[in-house]
Amino acid sequence: MNIKKLDGSFNITVNGMPYNTLEGDKYFNDTLALFNSNPELFDIETVKVKTLDELKSEKIAELKANYDSYLASGFSYNGNYFNIDEVARANLKTKIEVCEDLTSNNYTWRNNSGINIDFINKAGLETLSYQFCLGAENAKLKKFSLKDDINNATIETIDTITITF
Repeated sequence: MNIKKLDGSFNITVNGMPYNTLEGDKYFNDTLALFNSNPELFDIETVKVKTLDELKSEKIAELKANYDSYLASGFSYNGNYFNIDEVARANLKTKIEVCEDLTSNNYTWRNNSGINIDFINKAGLETLSYQFCLGAENAKLKKFSLKDDINNATIETIDTITITF
């Protein structure tokens, strides 16, 4: 079957082989004349327009990916970037508990660059833990707000929603 493409070219068969003819090509004028006189011999290429539900699903997937990425690497505290996902928050809580139980003097926590950051005392680690929780909670609230924006979007407004954390 012959196809009239969106760019004005045609996909045709020449000597049993598929051929894409463009304006200026030796087959183009004859193919255009055939199309104009017998359009039923051609399929017209169309653009699949995404539905609002498909666009919303794509935005929700983008939201999830950006949120997870932020928790994994995007939280900044005192010039250092930290992973603040659930595992990191639980590990920090365990570290604070170990400091209590062992009266340890090891008050360090590794940032995303693999550098150990020394805190003066257990209270410094507790402050970091509080900031982790605060950062994660703020990100979660922003995620919920963006999800509401996406769910309430129309076909005209869905592309205006920018997802950043």
